[in-house]
Amino acid sequence: MSTIFHLILCLASLFGAPDSTGQPVRRPTLAVLSLTPGKGIDSAAVQQLTEQLETDILATGRIRLLERRQIRNILAEQGFQQSGACDSSDCQVQVGRLLGVEEIVVGETGREGQVTTLAARVVSISTGAILSSHIVDVKGGLDAMARVGVPEVAGVLMGTRKAPATRELLTDKRTFWLPWIVGGGAVLLGGGAWFAWQQMETPTPAPARSSYSVTVETR
Repeated sequence: MSTIFHLILCLASLFGAPDSTGQPVRRPTLAVLSLTPGKGIDSAAVQQLTEQLETDILATGRIRLLERRQIRNILAEQGFQQSGACDSSDCQVQVGRLLGVEEIVVGETGREGQVTTLAARVVSISTGAILSSHIVDVKGGLDAMARVGVPEVAGVLMGTRKAPATRELLTDKRTFWLPWIVGGGAVLLGGGAWFAWQQMETPTPAPARSSYSVTVETR
């Protein structure tokens, strides 16, 4: 019974849910390589966006994802060394073969002014062909990119989201309205404080004395 149970688990890891015909859909094994940093992006930001991309790709349920720790361990065991970023197609395919995966996700990210850009693509290890790609521009910092841009890229790459017809500048609505909310709150607080100060500083005038006269008639 134990052998049969383990066999079922192995098959479940190789195949996903049945498609419309009732046949199981095979899920390819995929690895997300670290994004290549561009202008205005440091290593910490690259790691954050790479991990977010992994999370959103895995959430689509379309692939089996090789964990980042496994990637580092396998490359170390294979003695793979490289100088600089692995941004050439030959280097990327070589890494994919060492990892034993069928597909890899590679990409670049950078920031110029208030706009953060993320470009990513899925590459087939067997043919070296680009299977899908997408690029987004997000107005705001890393948080805005993680909330708005990365989910769109992951969805388009995995085929769970349709790519927009045109490349547009995305804006995180929460980031967009935050300055107005904070500014409005500051104005209200400042107005309340000014009004309270005026009430304290301005003396209340004393009520005016009423005057009247009395006429006494003598007989």
